[in-house]
Amino acid sequence: ATPPAGKGKKTTFGDILGVKALALFKDRNYAIFGLTSFLIFFAGLFYWNWANVYLNESKMDYAMAWQTLGQMTETVFLFIMPWFFARFGVKKMLLFGLLAWTLRFVCFSFGVWGTSTAILVLLGIALHGPCFDFFFVTGQLYTNAKASKDIQAQAQGLISFVTFGLGWWAASWGAGKVVERYTLAPDVHDWHTIYLWPIGIAAAVTAFFLLLFWDKTSLGEHT
Repeated sequence: ATPPAGKGKKTTFGDILGVKALALFKDRNYAIFGLTSFLIFFAGLFYWNWANVYLNESKMDYAMAWQTLGQMTETVFLFIMPWFFARFGVKKMLLFGLLAWTLRFVCFSFGVWGTSTAILVLLGIALHGPCFDFFFVTGQLYTNAKASKDIQAQAQGLISFVTFGLGWWAASWGAGKVVERYTLAPDVHDWHTIYLWPIGIAAAVTAFFLLLFWDKTSLGEHT
């Protein structure tokens, strides 16, 4: 049975908008996490929006089918995440996710399909598991742990708005501008240089998070 937490209580317009969840950002560590979640999208959209274009221009047959390798590894990492939580905790888990994003773009920048470095391209796709699970799923669990029972749903909506709302919108524009800058001809791009951008972004965001985030909240009961 999962009755609504607010059943029988008066609902305000602020509750509908999720205003109470904004109080989470008074916590310095959660504010750092929220900003990191927003900023990492400026690297992530080079994958979500442009990876398929990159793979097809690289002459990869059945590129979309190959990309499902990322969803396969995502499923695997979902099952083994509790093991990682028990040993590494929130900060390290989030760091692993950020480092995976950085490594993914190193693979895409320096891997060339159809050559001896093609394995790097496949590794970049497969890294979707730790990229998504270690950062975004961990972030959802962390949000649940930080929010009180009555605002957990609001908090999840808020962090989704910050990331898959504002982050996706702003980062789509930014990634598009970079790709446009390195368009050599119709359907021809300098992908090596393009993917140097998200490498730099992800590395900078990782350093920012590493230096400023020091929360030791336990996620044991949420995994």
